[in-house]
Amino acid sequence: MWHLKDWILNDAQFRARDREELKRDIHASRCLLICADLANGSKHLSLNNPKTDARLWERSGFHFDASKGICRDIYYVVCDDRSDEYDGMEIRDLLRRCRNEWQSIINRHYHSRIDDDWAAFLNNLPTN
Repeated sequence: MWHLKDWILNDAQFRARDREELKRDIHASRCLLICADLANGSKHLSLNNPKTDARLWERSGFHFDASKGICRDIYYVVCDDRSDEYDGMEIRDLLRRCRNEWQSIINRHYHSRIDDDWAAFLNNLPTN
């Protein structure tokens, strides 16, 4: 989820309306920043400059239901502030929220060639 930031910010084909505003929106999203900390914390031995106080809880759960074919580990986010909306959130719920946040950011910032073609068409209409 987090590495999508580098693709969006550096891909000229994305055609952001305003790259700096796009960058600000990405870095203003708490769920994406938590995702960044979790991604970087799992990639490196230690996380020296966390963006948030959130982390994976050292305990995990386990859901097993043979009749439904369910066998999965469950991981939770914990925050220093126990009133934080992300404290105790199951990781899959966090990832769904991040996905929705990306969709919202992309919808706000993506500038398609169709937008340009439509603007050109409108500018070339007769004024009578």
